[in-house]
Amino acid sequence: MRVSLILVFTFFLISCKQNAQNIPNEIVNNEKNNFDIPGTRLSINKPTNFQFFPELSRIQKDDNNKIQVLEMKGADFISYKLKFIKSIENATKNGGKIDYQKNLKINGYDALILSSPQNKKNLSQTILLFGNNNFSVMIAGETPLGNEEAKNEILKIILTSKYDENKNLNEEQFNQFSIDLKNSGFKFNKYAGGISFYTIDGAGSPFGDKLTDILMVQILPKMSKEDMINYSEKMINKMQNNSFPEKNIKNLHINKKLYNEKGNETLEYLMNNSFQNQLFNNLLILKSTEKGTILYSVIDKTQEKTNILKDVFKSIQIK
Repeated sequence: MRVSLILVFTFFLISCKQNAQNIPNEIVNNEKNNFDIPGTRLSINKPTNFQFFPELSRIQKDDNNKIQVLEMKGADFISYKLKFIKSIENATKNGGKIDYQKNLKINGYDALILSSPQNKKNLSQTILLFGNNNFSVMIAGETPLGNEEAKNEILKIILTSKYDENKNLNEEQFNQFSIDLKNSGFKFNKYAGGISFYTIDGAGSPFGDKLTDILMVQILPKMSKEDMINYSEKMINKMQNNSFPEKNIKNLHINKKLYNEKGNETLEYLMNNSFQNQLFNNLLILKSTEKGTILYSVIDKTQEKTNILKDVFKSIQIK
């Protein structure tokens, strides 16, 4: 369900003053030394001065120059692209700026590249979308605002992307944690963007538009109590203020609790929500440990599994 991705990965607006006309209408990448991004069917030409961070599914030179990737297996690209363009149009109506957007093909797949400055954040973002009716890929680069050399470097890297649609993956092997799902009914569904998704009996897709039961786990860098509070509040705000008004979630009641579990700061939200006139519970928990921060979010349509879902969370151990 789309609200699940809003919790952890929001739409990027993009940038650089590269002229769209300088980007070919069709790109065929034959690079044999691309870096295979773990947990995906995607590869990219990663420079030696860029490092890969598996917990974020990101490669970066430093905190100011980075590329985030997200593979959505089972997500129809045309539908995804149209929704993305609509979000961009909504942003421009509210004062956002788009330098350019261009349709192209990359290795035979339909693609879209966009560019725009993010003045309030003092950065630029560049994004490439591509796919077909079986998958969608988003690759988003970020550089300091006004640094043309850095923007061009990121753009060049992004355009080396290759996707192996026939690559077989045991996606669960990329989990950075162990978990006991007990009698929750959830089973592993897919791994995308550093997030492990679980659905009832492992069926369906977490990227659809209908409200469905989804459990998500992501391991983030170690956070302070203040960082966890800020991070979670931004997530909740995104749920309530989506780029698509029809996707907004209404929080009917929020029970917030901060506690210490075996020496680890833990922040828990139990929310009673409404989405398109459907009621559901959303359990959101962050726990900071020496090995990293566990981000745990569950959409529960039954509104009856709170205790079971809390027990599942307690079973999570970072590897």
